[in-house]
Amino acid sequence: WSSDVGSSDLRALRAQPFVAEAVVRPLPLATGLRLKAFVVPTEDAPADLDARLMGWASRALAPVARPVSLRLGAQLPRGALGKLADWPA
Repeated sequence: WSSDVGSSDLRALRAQPFVAEAVVRPLPLATGLRLKAFVVPTEDAPADLDARLMGWASRALAPVARPVSLRLGAQLPRGALGKLADWPA
């Protein structure tokens, strides 16, 4: 699913400093479909990486391509079979 949702914007997110891995997923809201992102930071990432990435997204991405939710974690969420899994927004 992540490759179908804003693939050029996902590549831009993955290219940001301190981002080791990232995925995006659709997030249904009452106002319509938006995006949420899950980011694995590098070991030397600053404590405010989530705020930095959301700030970058607000400046660099079109409103429809901006994640409205961003979660940081040590590894991408995966199910029992190793496939990417959903995460809470």
